[in-house]
Amino acid sequence: MPYAATSAKRWVIVRGDTDPTIFSALRFPISTHMKFSAFAFILTLLFFQNASAQSYTAERLYQERRSNSQAFEDKYFNKTFTVTGKIWTITPCSVAMEGFKNYHKVGLTGTGYEMFIIIQLPFDQKALLDGLRTGQTLTVTGTYNDREMGYVLLNNCSFGPSREVPRTPPAAPARMPLGKYSVYQNGGAGFAYQYALTVNSYNSYTLNGKTGRSAYDARTHAVRFLSGPLKGFRGLYRPFHPKNDQEPPTIVIDPRGGIPDLERPWTGYQYAYYKGR
Repeated sequence: MPYAATSAKRWVIVRGDTDPTIFSALRFPISTHMKFSAFAFILTLLFFQNASAQSYTAERLYQERRSNSQAFEDKYFNKTFTVTGKIWTITPCSVAMEGFKNYHKVGLTGTGYEMFIIIQLPFDQKALLDGLRTGQTLTVTGTYNDREMGYVLLNNCSFGPSREVPRTPPAAPARMPLGKYSVYQNGGAGFAYQYALTVNSYNSYTLNGKTGRSAYDARTHAVRFLSGPLKGFRGLYRPFHPKNDQEPPTIVIDPRGGIPDLERPWTGYQYAYYKGR
């Protein structure tokens, strides 16, 4: 094993797999100060190398964003990182249109109830969607350098291994179930919990201890809130999400009083997820 002498007549052991340029430099006498400086420099490089390979869960990122959105942006925007989460939606781009961002999109959930991270894949990378299914746990490395309606958009993505989740066909009740619902809404910094709603019957509900009258049409699944805290709101019962069979039965609520359009959802819609009796 080769050795290099130092000015203090000590020897530095040089491994056989050491970079030749380093070995060449070590053949010259080096001072103790130079040795410590080089050691500190190497430690600094290792630190930044590890920092650049940070891995997170979608749940952790969601909680950070909800806790302090500005600190989240300062920490992660224009950074490349690895995130693991469950696939919420898969939206292929069927036709490339000139002048538009023609991305295939894969949404990861940070709560189990909605989309938080959007993986953007260029139009010519559709093959990457093969084998992906909603409910899978997916690991992806990408750069967060784009925003859209409070979502975290990742570009220049590469996939790690995914884990298939056993799939069962939706068994949601055909009629809006009575019981407790947790209501979420996009508040700018991502989907956030708003309030607890209890559907007492098909003509009565309770919110924050206050009861109101409602009307449910079993044929159209439309819900009208006639009095109480949600007076003037209207909703539409959705037994299951067509692109995510992991989602519980949901009442999509429009605070503006219109019938929600499930094909072209408005960002201000509220989503009441069924929690049981």
